[in-house]
Amino acid sequence: AFLGRWDSPGGRAALVSLLRSANTDAAALARLTDLVARTIVAPTATQIDPRRSMSRLRANLIAAQLIGLAWARYVLALEPIASASIQLVVKTFAPSVDATLRGRDFGPHPQSRAPQSAL
Repeated sequence: AFLGRWDSPGGRAALVSLLRSANTDAAALARLTDLVARTIVAPTATQIDPRRSMSRLRANLIAAQLIGLAWARYVLALEPIASASIQLVVKTFAPSVDATLRGRDFGPHPQSRAPQSAL
């Protein structure tokens, strides 16, 4: 679903513009942060058993993986990622996302001292 949404010509142009602008424009960064929170983090969080350790961290790490994939595919046009079919990318990339989603539970962990972001 993530790649399908952005592989359309209009979707790709909008995402590339937003990703590029987020580096230098505070409003674009806020839009990207909101987009990631609504379309990646929130839906992902519903798939993680809340009893597992680091469920919020896991959801955010998956968002980071997907944004990295989007950057490589659509902004950098890194080959062969850019021209690979959605099916091939999903087949190859999904185990990494699944490992973060369902991987080993490390038990309780100390809280980060860094302020929590909106994600």
